[in-house]
Amino acid sequence: MEIGLHYPPLMGSSKEILQGMAGQRTDLYQRMLKNLVEQAQYADETGYYGFGFSEHHLSIEGITVSNNPAMLDLYIATHTKRINVGELGFVLPAHDPLRVASDIAVLDQMSQGRAYAGFVRGIQERWLNTFGQHVSPALADNVTDLNAHTQARAQLFAESITIIRKAFTSDTFSFNGEFWQIPAPRIKWSGAPVTREVGKGLDADNRLVEVGIAPRCYNNRVPTSLSRSRFRRARVKKPLRAARCRSSPQPILNW
Repeated sequence: MEIGLHYPPLMGSSKEILQGMAGQRTDLYQRMLKNLVEQAQYADETGYYGFGFSEHHLSIEGITVSNNPAMLDLYIATHTKRINVGELGFVLPAHDPLRVASDIAVLDQMSQGRAYAGFVRGIQERWLNTFGQHVSPALADNVTDLNAHTQARAQLFAESITIIRKAFTSDTFSFNGEFWQIPAPRIKWSGAPVTREVGKGLDADNRLVEVGIAPRCYNNRVPTSLSRSRFRRARVKKPLRAARCRSSPQPILNW
């Protein structure tokens, strides 16, 4: 059994939050970063498995201020030696899955194989609907037809998972779904001569038929992928001694 910590960061005390717009205050954010590092270093030194963040955007209230979990992970990785860092999770319906796979791969390279990742459909309509409106009109509207909205989230999630797995396990690949076609069907690739000589993904007529992420993950490994079904919440009798910030650590057991 391995124990990891999951953080949906809170930027301040109740008093500071109630003053309003805490999410945009530099002093509170800088203090939060400092305290997260302090807690991560303690967890690193005492043998915890991982240190991860949820994904939430537009949190002007100062609650769940983790708008870029991969970048927060990188920040933690640069201040620790051993502990794994991860996202729990990327809200896939709002994202380009190739970009997600690339971000995880870069994090994994920079942390030398310490990245793990989780993926979710998302629950906060304010940012999910806003960020995802270019992918599907149904994703942007959970008022007119809630069933269509829910179905779009599920379909986008499923397609994205498939694409990310292909990106992690293949030099190059293609995908044809309802929302995503990879590569896009009508690309005149100006770099075809170079790709033909030192890359992959062209057919006999120099048409681009496959793509791959670069870099791939550290030593081409596939990062541990976590889902809610693999977690069990636990009560911790002795909290982290370094936990003096308002970051609300949630202990998670990884089986």
